[in-house]
Amino acid sequence: MHYEFDGESRKSSSARIFWIFLAVVLVTAGVIFLLVRSGRETGGNENPAGTSAPAGEVSNVPPVEEINPVGGAETDLLNGNASGSGAAVSGDEQSVEVEEEKGKSEEPLKVEAGPAENEDVPTEEPEKGKPWIGDFKETPLKRPAGLTGEAAEDFRTKVTSALEKEDENELRRLVAEAVENSEDYIFAGEALGKLSMKNYVSGGRDFYSYYQVGGGDNLSRISRKLKVTADSLIYLNNIKNANLIKWGQRLKYVPGVFSVRISKEARILKLYRDGKLFKIYEIGVGRQGRTPLGKFTVGEKLKTPVWYPGDGREVSPDSEENQLGTRYIALNNAENRPTGYGIHGSRDESTVGKSLSHGCIRMKNAEVEELYMLLPINSEILIEK
Repeated sequence: MHYEFDGESRKSSSARIFWIFLAVVLVTAGVIFLLVRSGRETGGNENPAGTSAPAGEVSNVPPVEEINPVGGAETDLLNGNASGSGAAVSGDEQSVEVEEEKGKSEEPLKVEAGPAENEDVPTEEPEKGKPWIGDFKETPLKRPAGLTGEAAEDFRTKVTSALEKEDENELRRLVAEAVENSEDYIFAGEALGKLSMKNYVSGGRDFYSYYQVGGGDNLSRISRKLKVTADSLIYLNNIKNANLIKWGQRLKYVPGVFSVRISKEARILKLYRDGKLFKIYEIGVGRQGRTPLGKFTVGEKLKTPVWYPGDGREVSPDSEENQLGTRYIALNNAENRPTGYGIHGSRDESTVGKSLSHGCIRMKNAEVEELYMLLPINSEILIEK
């Protein structure tokens, strides 16, 4: 059998083969281009010259370049609204945005007066300078008896001497020797706290660990990864602009798990690091036993918070009526939902040490700012009788 093909058929067939081949080449080139571009955006960058550790590596090795020492105490460590995600690296520096520290609750937190209890007893706060309405009486402070006379003086002399010598082991021994929650215990614990914070700020190479900033990093992401606060990174590394960090920069941080234990009767807050007492703070608690007992976690954290007293008003941070002070640390329940209670500062610091709040824990502003810096989201808090 014999077949014949004319010239036009041959040309049409050749054209179809050519266009099919061209389409395959273009599709292949497009796929290769997308893969290369994706690789560059997801960390294909190499370490900049002069750095030895991979980006994002946690290391106990001291930084190559000396980090500037922390300056004087700063109370407002991290200002500005936070949002989102890190920017891609460009040159030696990257612009980053710092997220506000928030818990997992879906709705924005409104700081309101704590849930009302004992409604049969009038508890409306009086005008300034006037007595409480009804039969309200402040709950008396209850602290165990401690040493007296010469024994008390001798104990305090030992504590003062140990603090001057920066002898942490001796201070811990004296704390353990004292009756828990007694005045002696608090005196020794406060001395230990002073030494703890001094070590925290300038503890030296053995005290710190280091993190090298990598592509896409920002302070919020780094703090979550290291389980510390963004404020602590800013403070320890003397960062002047929280929205600008350098690729390859070594950030020092203090590793460890912070937790809190509160005694309502003694009106003290004990801060622990890795299960060891770190510092003791005096606090105020709720009137008529309103401060709840139990286990909680740190929820949303707010700076210069707005207060909602429960009567429909919105009290701005600069108002004299705002009782929250400069910081608010929300207490979340076992389901990680806000309880309506929190730890906050105070407009009137004379109320610290008393039972006058709606149920929240009150602290002096400088001390709650310090606690705010140390205590990350989800830290455990235990409130005891």
